[in-house]
Amino acid sequence: MPANINIPFYGIDRFYNQHAQTINTIFSRVLSSGKVLMGKEVDTFEINLAHFVSRKYALSVGSCTDALFFALKAAGVEAGDEVIVPAFSYIASVTPILRAGAVPVFADIHSSDLSMSFDDFKRKISPKTKALIFVHMYGAFSPLMEIAKYARNHNIILIEDAAHSLGAISEDNVKAGSVGQMACFSFDPTKVIGAFGTGGAIVTDDEDFFNTIRKLRFHGKDSFTGEFDIPGYNSRISTLQAALLDFQLGMIDTLITQRNKIASKYDASFENLNDIEIVSKPQGCTYHKYVIKTDKRDELENHLKAKGIATMRHYDKALFENKLFKNHPFKAESISVVHDIKKKVLSLPIFPEMTTDEVLYVAEGVKSFFKKS
Repeated sequence: MPANINIPFYGIDRFYNQHAQTINTIFSRVLSSGKVLMGKEVDTFEINLAHFVSRKYALSVGSCTDALFFALKAAGVEAGDEVIVPAFSYIASVTPILRAGAVPVFADIHSSDLSMSFDDFKRKISPKTKALIFVHMYGAFSPLMEIAKYARNHNIILIEDAAHSLGAISEDNVKAGSVGQMACFSFDPTKVIGAFGTGGAIVTDDEDFFNTIRKLRFHGKDSFTGEFDIPGYNSRISTLQAALLDFQLGMIDTLITQRNKIASKYDASFENLNDIEIVSKPQGCTYHKYVIKTDKRDELENHLKAKGIATMRHYDKALFENKLFKNHPFKAESISVVHDIKKKVLSLPIFPEMTTDEVLYVAEGVKSFFKKS
């Protein structure tokens, strides 16, 4: 490795450089067509995405945050309803609940894979519970089937927040995003496939949900009658973004394989390192994030920064600890695991364009910290 090391957390520029010729051809084709919004590439991408996730319908929208909000609206969530959501996730998992006027009810998580606790989910159900947002963590298909069955039996709409987990598969070959009545994906540039900007999508098998969301994303317009018959929003991705995403969707298996190879190198390097715990990842994980837990998180973070290694915290506070909840009602009873985990998690760089030398350098950086501790 060179003397001046700089290992970024993301490799977006490297992806472009590796595929510049194809990407520039896509730019030229789309822009020269003049159809920069709702061109045929949008339909193509949505059809391919629905097929990939084994769903009947897919709708692209401006972001996964909008996708979650539209899913809640389609589910009939109204002011005063309660929506259960894990206390440990990105802020975008909960702000759509607030936008819908509903009350977030926070559930605790499992300490192994950091997904929502089934037992705590059951405890948090009340007569006001209308929906559940279940978050698949870090690129895994998080344990969902028990929760899904229980939710259906109690008439609770299950919405999968699969922002991290496009392409993740359970051990019995169930795809993330294929279980809930609706599921939402993110195409921010940091994801396994990412827009050159932002984007999201909703998938479902329910035609009523599909038609409602199609109206919501474009000003409330009924595409069959042309009438604007409900209050709507403007949340669409461009033709260019759809074309770029469809290009990446076509190579997603390769991208996931590359991430898994990097994760395997990390796993092997940390096999005998007792000072850290790797967040549990089942077979079929996409490794959107590679996350470790350690009691010396802050010190390790600074040690790696000094070595030119970028890291991030996903996440360092419970969702309800954000300042915005000073002005919004919520419920967060008996949360314990989150308060322990938030002080320990650290995400290491993982992106398909990382070299073997870079991966080993990061791993040695982690190990060297604990050798001197």
